[in-house]
Amino acid sequence: SNLGTADLQITGIQLPVEVSTTNTSGSPSSTSPITIAPGKSGDLTLEGKVLNAGSFTGRVTLTSNDPLNNPFTFTIKVTVVGPPKASYASPPTPTTVLKFGDTPVGLPVNFELRLAEAGNLPLVANFNSIKGDQANEFKILAPTFPITINDGGAPQKVTIQCLPAQAGLRTAVLMLTSNDPDNPTLAYPLACTGTGAGPGPGTAIPKPQYS
Repeated sequence: SNLGTADLQITGIQLPVEVSTTNTSGSPSSTSPITIAPGKSGDLTLEGKVLNAGSFTGRVTLTSNDPLNNPFTFTIKVTVVGPPKASYASPPTPTTVLKFGDTPVGLPVNFELRLAEAGNLPLVANFNSIKGDQANEFKILAPTFPITINDGGAPQKVTIQCLPAQAGLRTAVLMLTSNDPDNPTLAYPLACTGTGAGPGPGTAIPKPQYS
Protein backbone atom coordinates (compact mmCIF):
# COMPACT_ATOMS: atom_id res chain seq x y z
CA SER A 1 0.00 0.00 0.00
CA ASN A 2 1.10 3.56 -0.72
CA LEU A 3 0.44 5.70 2.34
CA GLY A 4 2.26 8.72 0.95
CA THR A 5 1.29 11.61 -1.31
CA ALA A 6 3.39 10.70 -4.36
CA ASP A 7 3.65 7.67 -6.60
CA LEU A 8 5.42 4.73 -4.95
CA GLN A 9 7.79 3.05 -7.36
CA ILE A 10 9.07 -0.42 -6.54
CA THR A 11 12.24 -0.82 -8.53
CA GLY A 12 13.62 -4.12 -7.33
CA ILE A 13 12.79 -7.33 -5.52
CA GLN A 14 15.12 -9.86 -3.98
CA LEU A 15 13.63 -13.30 -3.35
CA PRO A 16 14.81 -16.50 -1.68
CA VAL A 17 15.99 -19.06 -4.23
CA GLU A 18 12.96 -21.25 -3.49
CA VAL A 19 10.49 -18.49 -4.46
CA SER A 20 9.73 -16.69 -7.71
CA THR A 21 7.33 -13.92 -8.70
CA THR A 22 4.34 -14.59 -10.92
CA ASN A 23 3.63 -10.89 -11.42
CA THR A 24 2.19 -10.56 -14.94
CA SER A 25 4.40 -7.57 -15.73
CA GLY A 26 7.54 -9.39 -14.61
CA SER A 27 9.99 -8.47 -11.88
CA PRO A 28 10.26 -4.71 -11.19
CA SER A 29 13.37 -2.77 -12.21
CA SER A 30 14.58 0.82 -12.33
CA THR A 31 13.45 1.05 -15.95
CA SER A 32 10.23 -0.90 -15.41
CA PRO A 33 9.04 -0.21 -11.87
CA ILE A 34 5.78 -1.24 -10.28
CA THR A 35 3.97 2.05 -9.67
CA ILE A 36 1.35 2.45 -6.97
CA ALA A 37 -0.59 5.72 -6.81
CA PRO A 38 -1.09 7.58 -3.49
CA GLY A 39 -3.69 5.89 -1.32
CA LYS A 40 -3.77 2.79 -3.50
CA SER A 41 -2.58 -0.77 -3.07
CA GLY A 42 -0.98 -3.24 -5.42
CA ASP A 43 -0.62 -7.01 -5.46
CA LEU A 44 2.60 -8.94 -5.91
CA THR A 45 2.04 -12.66 -6.26
CA LEU A 46 4.86 -14.96 -5.16
CA GLU A 47 5.16 -18.62 -6.04
CA GLY A 48 6.93 -21.16 -3.84
CA LYS A 49 9.15 -23.76 -5.46
CA VAL A 50 10.15 -25.79 -2.43
CA LEU A 51 10.82 -29.30 -3.73
CA ASN A 52 10.14 -31.29 -0.55
CA ALA A 53 7.17 -31.33 1.78
CA GLY A 54 7.61 -29.21 4.89
CA SER A 55 7.96 -25.55 5.81
CA PHE A 56 10.42 -22.99 4.50
CA THR A 57 11.05 -19.47 5.83
CA GLY A 58 12.77 -16.76 3.76
CA ARG A 59 13.17 -13.01 3.45
CA VAL A 60 11.86 -10.79 0.65
CA THR A 61 13.51 -7.40 0.08
CA LEU A 62 11.91 -4.61 -1.95
CA THR A 63 13.73 -1.51 -3.17
CA SER A 64 11.71 1.60 -3.91
CA ASN A 65 11.68 5.40 -3.89
CA ASP A 66 10.35 5.40 -0.30
CA PRO A 67 12.89 7.54 1.59
CA LEU A 68 12.01 6.03 4.95
CA ASN A 69 11.71 2.32 4.10
CA ASN A 70 14.25 1.53 1.43
CA PRO A 71 14.93 -1.30 1.34
CA PHE A 72 11.83 -2.81 2.85
CA THR A 73 12.29 -6.39 4.08
CA PHE A 74 9.70 -8.87 5.29
CA THR A 75 9.63 -12.59 6.08
CA ILE A 76 7.53 -15.17 4.26
CA LYS A 77 6.78 -18.74 5.18
CA VAL A 78 6.01 -21.39 2.58
CA THR A 79 4.39 -24.64 3.69
CA VAL A 80 4.41 -27.46 1.17
CA VAL A 81 2.02 -30.36 1.66
CA GLY A 82 2.80 -33.53 -0.22
CA PRO A 83 0.21 -34.99 -2.61
CA PRO A 84 -2.49 -37.11 -0.96
CA LYS A 85 -1.61 -40.77 -0.70
CA ALA A 86 -2.46 -43.92 1.19
CA SER A 87 0.05 -44.87 3.85
CA TYR A 88 0.39 -48.35 5.36
CA ALA A 89 1.14 -48.90 9.03
CA SER A 90 1.06 -51.86 11.37
CA PRO A 91 2.21 -52.87 14.82
CA PRO A 92 4.51 -54.72 14.56
CA THR A 93 6.10 -53.22 11.47
CA PRO A 94 6.78 -55.24 8.32
CA THR A 95 9.90 -57.47 8.42
CA THR A 96 9.34 -57.98 12.17
CA VAL A 97 9.00 -61.65 13.06
CA LEU A 98 5.46 -62.49 14.18
CA LYS A 99 6.04 -64.89 17.07
CA PHE A 100 3.13 -67.22 17.80
CA GLY A 101 4.86 -68.91 20.70
CA ASP A 102 4.76 -72.62 21.59
CA THR A 103 1.88 -74.99 20.96
CA PRO A 104 1.57 -78.79 20.99
CA VAL A 105 1.84 -80.43 17.58
CA GLY A 106 -1.62 -80.56 16.01
CA LEU A 107 -3.08 -77.76 18.16
CA PRO A 108 -3.51 -74.33 16.53
CA VAL A 109 -2.27 -71.02 17.91
CA ASN A 110 -3.30 -67.60 16.58
CA PHE A 111 -1.62 -64.22 16.14
CA GLU A 112 -3.42 -60.91 15.54
CA LEU A 113 -1.81 -58.38 13.22
CA ARG A 114 -3.32 -54.89 13.04
CA LEU A 115 -3.29 -52.95 9.78
CA ALA A 116 -3.79 -49.18 9.89
CA GLU A 117 -4.20 -46.32 7.43
CA ALA A 118 -1.71 -43.56 8.25
CA GLY A 119 -2.02 -41.30 5.19
CA ASN A 120 -4.82 -39.20 3.76
CA LEU A 121 -6.40 -41.60 1.28
CA PRO A 122 -8.16 -44.95 1.80
CA LEU A 123 -5.74 -47.85 2.22
CA VAL A 124 -6.34 -51.05 0.26
CA ALA A 125 -4.44 -54.13 1.45
CA ASN A 126 -4.53 -57.52 -0.18
CA PHE A 127 -3.24 -61.01 0.53
CA ASN A 128 -0.44 -62.14 -1.77
CA SER A 129 0.87 -65.43 -0.43
CA ILE A 130 2.34 -67.41 2.44
CA LYS A 131 5.63 -68.92 1.40
CA GLY A 132 8.42 -70.89 2.99
CA ASP A 133 9.25 -74.43 4.02
CA GLN A 134 6.29 -74.74 6.39
CA ALA A 135 3.91 -72.40 4.53
CA ASN A 136 1.13 -75.01 4.62
CA GLU A 137 1.14 -74.87 8.43
CA PHE A 138 0.05 -71.20 8.44
CA LYS A 139 -3.14 -69.60 7.19
CA ILE A 140 -5.21 -66.43 7.52
CA LEU A 141 -8.49 -66.99 9.35
CA ALA A 142 -9.94 -63.48 8.93
CA PRO A 143 -10.77 -61.13 7.34
CA THR A 144 -11.59 -61.74 3.70
CA PHE A 145 -9.16 -59.88 1.44
CA PRO A 146 -8.87 -57.34 -0.07
CA ILE A 147 -9.65 -54.97 2.78
CA THR A 148 -10.16 -51.20 2.60
CA ILE A 149 -9.52 -48.86 5.51
CA ASN A 150 -10.94 -45.41 4.91
CA ASP A 151 -8.90 -42.32 5.69
CA GLY A 152 -9.10 -41.94 9.47
CA GLY A 153 -10.79 -45.32 9.81
CA ALA A 154 -10.20 -47.83 12.58
CA PRO A 155 -7.37 -50.37 12.20
CA GLN A 156 -8.28 -53.78 10.80
CA LYS A 157 -7.34 -56.99 12.62
CA VAL A 158 -5.84 -59.84 10.62
CA THR A 159 -5.93 -63.21 12.40
CA ILE A 160 -3.21 -65.64 11.37
CA GLN A 161 -3.07 -69.26 12.53
CA CYS A 162 -0.19 -71.66 12.97
CA LEU A 163 -0.94 -75.39 13.12
CA PRO A 164 2.41 -77.17 13.58
CA ALA A 165 2.65 -80.58 11.95
CA GLN A 166 5.90 -81.49 13.69
CA ALA A 167 7.81 -80.54 16.80
CA GLY A 168 10.34 -77.75 16.50
CA LEU A 169 10.47 -74.29 14.95
CA ARG A 170 7.98 -73.75 12.13
CA THR A 171 8.55 -70.74 9.84
CA ALA A 172 7.06 -69.05 6.80
CA VAL A 173 6.63 -65.55 5.37
CA LEU A 174 3.32 -63.74 4.99
CA MET A 175 3.25 -61.50 1.91
CA LEU A 176 0.75 -58.66 1.59
CA THR A 177 0.34 -55.91 -0.97
CA SER A 178 -1.05 -52.38 -0.60
CA ASN A 179 -1.76 -49.21 -2.55
CA ASP A 180 0.81 -47.31 -0.46
CA PRO A 181 3.34 -46.22 -3.11
CA ASP A 182 6.12 -46.48 -0.54
CA ASN A 183 5.07 -49.98 0.61
CA PRO A 184 3.57 -51.85 -2.33
CA THR A 185 4.78 -55.20 -0.97
CA LEU A 186 4.97 -56.15 2.70
CA ALA A 187 6.64 -59.18 4.24
CA TYR A 188 6.10 -60.58 7.73
CA PRO A 189 8.22 -63.54 8.84
CA LEU A 190 6.12 -66.04 10.82
CA ALA A 191 7.42 -68.32 13.56
CA CYS A 192 5.83 -70.78 15.95
CA THR A 193 7.22 -73.77 17.79
CA GLY A 194 5.57 -77.17 17.88
CA THR A 195 6.06 -79.05 21.12
CA GLY A 196 5.32 -82.69 22.07
CA ALA A 197 2.25 -83.98 20.28
CA GLY A 198 -1.05 -83.21 21.95
CA PRO A 199 -3.64 -85.92 22.69
CA GLY A 200 -5.15 -87.42 19.55
CA PRO A 201 -8.89 -87.74 18.93
CA GLY A 202 -10.55 -90.11 21.39
CA THR A 203 -7.47 -90.37 23.59
CA ALA A 204 -8.36 -90.76 27.26
CA ILE A 205 -6.57 -88.37 29.54
CA PRO A 206 -5.52 -90.23 32.73
CA LYS A 207 -7.07 -88.99 35.93
CA PRO A 208 -4.89 -88.50 38.97
CA GLN A 209 -5.23 -91.16 41.64
CA TYR A 210 -4.85 -90.39 45.31
CA SER A 211 -4.06 -92.82 48.09
